Amino acid sequence: MSAVAIERVLTQWAAEVLGRTVDTDICRGGIPAGKKNFVSVMLGEEIPDSRIGPRTWNLQILGKFVSRDDALEMLDRLAGAVPFYDLETGSVRIVSLVPRGGGEPYPAGENGALGWNASANFEVSALLTNPDW
Repeated sequence: MSAVAIERVLTQWAAEVLGRTVDTDICRGGIPAGKKNFVSVMLGEEIPDSRIGPRTWNLQILGKFVSRDDALEMLDRLAGAVPFYDLETGSVRIVSLVPRGGGEPYPAGENGALGWNASANFEVSALLTNPDW
């Protein structure tokens, strides 16, 4: 299973939900140093499970904003877009994306300036639709 491919698909999905452009104001992985009004999509650890079914991971979508209102807007848009099931794109099928815990904006300073961060957490189950084996 390509975790990189899953993260790319979810970054594109989040960009569409949030009205952002991949590699301009949203990316996969961490938020680059010095960026504000930026969002990152990070596939986390796999959730171990002994049941037969798709593999499942933690997913965090983290935003760093100047305005608390922008942080709230990110959380609101993401909350309105989940849960969802059966998104297939390329060789990745997102079986489900469901919320995992709550999130709220929290103050975060950088270089003496107050800003706001927000984190939305999810559980994602995925399959490769065209495995290379």
